[in-house]
Amino acid sequence: MGLMCTNYFENYKYDSPKIQIITCKGCSSHLCLSDLIISDKFSGSSGPAYLVDSLINFEFESQFQETEMLTGIYVVSKIRCHQCKSILGWYYKKAYSYRETYKEGKFVIEKEFIKFIDNNSSTNALIENALKNKFRRRYS
Repeated sequence: MGLMCTNYFENYKYDSPKIQIITCKGCSSHLCLSDLIISDKFSGSSGPAYLVDSLINFEFESQFQETEMLTGIYVVSKIRCHQCKSILGWYYKKAYSYRETYKEGKFVIEKEFIKFIDNNSSTNALIENALKNKFRRRYS
């Protein structure tokens, strides 16, 4: 089967060493950059979560469905990592409350399923991490 093609952000978006890269905890696929976090005051089924402006390397788990949450009713879809298929959070397609429309088109990623890596990772460190994940995928 092999690995799927992985996307990355444009090179200039990685320029600042202050920006961290948010990756999937299961396979280290890039998902987001830390400067795309809108809020860290969200909660998911596993605990704390982030509202983020955009993601890469994800797929929708199912069709969109109307879901009641603490702050109202939304049309959402769960999202998964496109590489290892781990659950990441959900995507807001529509909010029925005007006060909550800022969430439309945004993603919630749960802290339990992601990790932050420093932007100044050397090529050798990235290769070492990829080899660890290759071993983990082979024997899981």
